[in-house]
Amino acid sequence: MAASSYTASNLLTQVQGQTMYVPPLDSLYSRWIQGVNPLVEKIRPLVEELLVRYVPQKEDLSHARASAYCLFAATYVFPPSISKSGGMDFRFNGLPRWYPDCDLPRLQFVVIYAIFLFFWDDNMDREEGSSDRELTYDINLGTQYRSEAKAYVNWHLGFEAKGCPEPDYRNPQLEMFGMAAKILRRMADKDTLRRFRDEVFLYVDSCQREQEDRLSGKFPSAQSYWETRLGTSSVYTFCAFSP
Repeated sequence: MAASSYTASNLLTQVQGQTMYVPPLDSLYSRWIQGVNPLVEKIRPLVEELLVRYVPQKEDLSHARASAYCLFAATYVFPPSISKSGGMDFRFNGLPRWYPDCDLPRLQFVVIYAIFLFFWDDNMDREEGSSDRELTYDINLGTQYRSEAKAYVNWHLGFEAKGCPEPDYRNPQLEMFGMAAKILRRMADKDTLRRFRDEVFLYVDSCQREQEDRLSGKFPSAQSYWETRLGTSSVYTFCAFSP
């Protein structure tokens, strides 16, 4: 069957009742730096404040609290990079400033940015938990939502002309990005900010392709999906702000 003819219903028919075995993956991470930031407890009040303020539906607050955002940020793990020779590079140039013992402002940045990403993405991906359920099924609203985010990101990272006012926005959850950007701008140079902005833009543009694929009712080819998923994973955005 051609990849473009796959739909959710016929794919479900093919896999329903089957069992998929996933082998242990521990060995893949055995050489990664791991640990928990000792300042993890200091960010819990901040996380609670953000969840109470920005969880769109109060009945979803308990689910948001169970998401362990503090631990997510405090165990922020960097994989080894790929050296020019193709092997793994474990020197982690500059990364000790971030992990696992980064200072409180950097830890606050990571957790605020992470919560923003989860919330912003969920508004498009699923009806439940979305602050604007129409976004899930309307590509035009989705495109407007993404354009609004890119303008907001660009402004808060300092790439608009001096004196240019903050762009209008409908989604109050964008304010979390503004909080994170304020912290990052105090510690990052212009090149780092630009790299981070470009990766956030790639993430947003990849979300556009993802929504188009989902609303088409068909599954993309494996190659197309992989290219899109590299962007929608947002992993590159987390790598981009490391000095």
